[in-house]
Amino acid sequence: MTRSYLSIIGIFLSISIFAQDNVTKSYEYFNEGIIFYKEKYFNTAIRYYTKAIDLNEEYPKAYYYRANCKLKLKEYDSAVKDFKLAIKYDEQFAKAHLYKGYAQMQLKEYDKSLASFEDALDLDPKLAKAHLNKGTVLMKQKKYDSAINSLTKSISFNDQQATAYYNRGICQSRVKKYNEAIRDYGSAIEIKPSITGAYVARAKAYLKVEKFEEAITDLNKLIRKKANNADFYYSRGCAKLAINDYNGANTDFSAALNIKP
Repeated sequence: MTRSYLSIIGIFLSISIFAQDNVTKSYEYFNEGIIFYKEKYFNTAIRYYTKAIDLNEEYPKAYYYRANCKLKLKEYDSAVKDFKLAIKYDEQFAKAHLYKGYAQMQLKEYDKSLASFEDALDLDPKLAKAHLNKGTVLMKQKKYDSAINSLTKSISFNDQQATAYYNRGICQSRVKKYNEAIRDYGSAIEIKPSITGAYVARAKAYLKVEKFEEAITDLNKLIRKKANNADFYYSRGCAKLAINDYNGANTDFSAALNIKP
């Protein structure tokens, strides 16, 4: 009886030690994956995260980081599956809900993505990116007032997001709040001067409120960056025409016509 009891204990200890060894090795593979992830070797990182999962299938962070690698590789369907597994093993993983929603947004599964963003915000109401992505989806759905509300919340939690200002500016333009849009485009440009779309949108908003000189200034910058864009010349021509610069307008209209589509 004693020998049998000791044998059972021995077997149990062996299993426990083996399981612990697996968990330890799983962490090692995970950390290797992090190194490759930071170096942007995403396929290699995926292999290490997979090894970690093979040894410890209830490892939410391994699924999460493997999913993020797949996002970088634009493998959105597969990323969604991994984010779901991360959530299965940790339902309180707010960022897994967030980035699952982002992958769904890239797949144009807008209603599903909104549900994921709401789940993320239920867990962390101050998650600025969740508000940003929710606002972006609402913008794509042409629900501009709701989008503005979400983007405003995002900015309240992180006021250094150029994309949040830019997208809110687009929504302001869609509801004909051009002066508000101009301010948002300006904020986006201040944070990220390379955001060409904000210059384009601001120039168009300036034209709407008849601030022609300001529009010309933005269009000058755009033409210096991209001299083969007919729309830039055409818009600048319209602005020059409005301030009675007929020669300048004629030159710009001619330039627009001479650019091959």
